[in-house]
Amino acid sequence: MDNKLRQRLTRALAIVDEHGTSGPRLMDDADRLWRRLQALIKLGLIPNGVNYDALELTCYALQLPMRSAKNLPVGKLGRTNLRDRTEQAAELLAVRTSWIYEAVRTDRLPCLRIGRHIRFTREMLEEWLRQRAA
Repeated sequence: MDNKLRQRLTRALAIVDEHGTSGPRLMDDADRLWRRLQALIKLGLIPNGVNYDALELTCYALQLPMRSAKNLPVGKLGRTNLRDRTEQAAELLAVRTSWIYEAVRTDRLPCLRIGRHIRFTREMLEEWLRQRAA
């Protein structure tokens, strides 16, 4: 991949969320994914005719942050912008979903329970983060 494109991706992946939080996590994840793919290439598990530059670019593109909730559609599909599901909460906190479930089960992470469903508001998670940082 050309150096100019790599620099642009590095700048884009330095911003972790829509609040402008910066950090190396997304770039590290992209690099790790590309190294795994290179290992598969060396093992001969990926066919020779594949465009390796496109594969590398894909590793970085997969790490780009999700669209902000402001751009989500309205109506039935847009309802998720009112509450974050477990996967979105895990992405916001930069943890695995299994950690979210365990933290909720042990009452370490606040949540809204609707029957057997777990829901979070962005404000709830951000307040929890602020309390943990203090």
